[in-house]
Amino acid sequence: MKYAGNFDESEEVFFDFDEGMKVLSEKINISDDDNSVKTSIYIGMLMRLVHNNLLYNMNLHLKKFDLTSPQFEIILFLISSEGKEINQKDIERRFNLKNPTVTGLLKRLEGKGFIKRYVSEHDARYKRIELTEKAEVIRDDMYNSLFLPSRGLYDGISEEEKIRFIKILIKFNKNILKLNEQNKYACGN
Repeated sequence: MKYAGNFDESEEVFFDFDEGMKVLSEKINISDDDNSVKTSIYIGMLMRLVHNNLLYNMNLHLKKFDLTSPQFEIILFLISSEGKEINQKDIERRFNLKNPTVTGLLKRLEGKGFIKRYVSEHDARYKRIELTEKAEVIRDDMYNSLFLPSRGLYDGISEEEKIRFIKILIKFNKNILKLNEQNKYACGN
């Protein structure tokens, strides 16, 4: 597995904190005194590894529906937004994606028969996006295929640990959003 900084060690290194920190010190040339930088890099690497593994697992299950994880996330968003008029701009904002990316995702979902687009009743410049009967029919099957098997993800993790982890992730995300805003202006974007 390759990481920034030429990491080619086995994944196992990243599941042991002390070993992971040792590899970071050797590969990125960070002094032993600067543990906060090493810890931050290590957290980022682990988050990326977890994210990649979750997507891999999700895509394995989605294959039978001919869906990718980004397409599925849009379907979930549409399911959770039932009763609301959703258009492409809403999806762009929700997932922080650019217009061409969302256009491609929606075209593929429409081509596969999972969504339909209609002219908005409120604003003719927008097309509202709705799930088709095909998406509705496989809704329960998607749930059973994806969410029930993922229960094993929480083996050995208590409810208290899950809640603490969620609270940390929420704080982390708020901090990232603040940094994004600061960096957007600092970098002239």
